[in-house]
Amino acid sequence: MSADGEMQGPPRKVVMLFIPTLDSGGAERVCVTYANHLTRTTPSLLLQVKRGPLLSILRTGIPVHELGSLFHAAAQPISRSLAARVWRNGLAVAGRIPFLPEAVLLMRQARALTEHAQRLDCPVVTSFITAPNIIALLAKVLFHHKLRVVIN
Repeated sequence: MSADGEMQGPPRKVVMLFIPTLDSGGAERVCVTYANHLTRTTPSLLLQVKRGPLLSILRTGIPVHELGSLFHAAAQPISRSLAARVWRNGLAVAGRIPFLPEAVLLMRQARALTEHAQRLDCPVVTSFITAPNIIALLAKVLFHHKLRVVIN
């Protein structure tokens, strides 16, 4: 019971929505629509870089987190190019990883995603766009096996 005598249900689970930015685009609009209309769970946004005009149409009270300054500027393009190469060639090419700095960046982002999910007690991450999808899957496989990942 709350202080005013009303019954309270169990705390709602947090669903993290992970996307590079909220610049204008189709996936970004879908992400904002999801966040604004979730009612049975508590939405929380995690952005690689906190920017974009769609931040202004986000429902009041939805927390927006950022992976941090380490991932500004070049993070998204590097992740996209790496994602394309991983898709074509797999992680190892001829027994070596020719794009090690980019792979390390992805691993750091996956670890940061895991830390955000654990801090928020978030059992589910929904990711949008190729690079965040790969980062979310790496977070699950390498750092947080119980994390549920929904790919959009």
